[in-house]
Amino acid sequence: TNLNLGISYIVSDAGWIPSYDLRAESVKKPLEMVYKGKIYQKTGQDWKNVKLFVSTYRPSYNQDRPILSPLYVAEYTPYNSQMEVAAYKSKKETSAANVYQMREDIAAKPSQIPVASVSDSQMNVIYELNYNQTIVSQEKEQYVILDKKQIDATYKYHTVPKLNNQIFLMAFIKNWQNLNLINGEANIYFDDNYIGKTNITSNYVKDEFPISLGTDERITVKRIKLEDKTSQKAMNSNKWETESYQISIRNNTKENIELEVLDQLP
Repeated sequence: TNLNLGISYIVSDAGWIPSYDLRAESVKKPLEMVYKGKIYQKTGQDWKNVKLFVSTYRPSYNQDRPILSPLYVAEYTPYNSQMEVAAYKSKKETSAANVYQMREDIAAKPSQIPVASVSDSQMNVIYELNYNQTIVSQEKEQYVILDKKQIDATYKYHTVPKLNNQIFLMAFIKNWQNLNLINGEANIYFDDNYIGKTNITSNYVKDEFPISLGTDERITVKRIKLEDKTSQKAMNSNKWETESYQISIRNNTKENIELEVLDQLP
């Protein structure tokens, strides 16, 4: 029989890394979120003018459900753990080097802008790029833009003066479950200025999704221990110490702000 045979196969040296651009013009306007994909392939064959799909499937992951087994008490037998620790350390260092290699060009600009069509199924999300792509087999990754969204956000300032004296601008997003977020790094732009990086973590459980948009140097906070109000008293031969702190905030912007202050006692 003469027939046309199509072959589908999985390769280990190809994949993609999600990343984002977050752009805000002001605290009174929506937040723009740009979905990007850093695609890499080192198969030895160039993909020339191909129809490309980017999926959240992970076929290389173990798909077996976890089994919870009972724990039994047994006699402890000491063993030499030096070899095991050395092997673990070597593996950890190698893994860290690989992660750094994948992330070092995260802020590069995409060479083209083929916004994709999104298909959200039961167990994964598939992005179908609207234009054919050429992905060459090489060490360097290539960027493509997958999607753009204008997101209504509530902006609020946030600070934890016990840990540091910086004021962070936060964007809180409702109905974020519909955004198809995947864990990845995000570049922050405010008023067309590059601010820095933050992380998008999709395994969040609250109703409003928080995104850190960086620090605002125009707002200052100080947390000072008041020595004169520190006291001790004896009670049943135990000493109880009372400490007082003063938190001072100065807003040097032209507008009123909403600021959330978190503190911890003791």
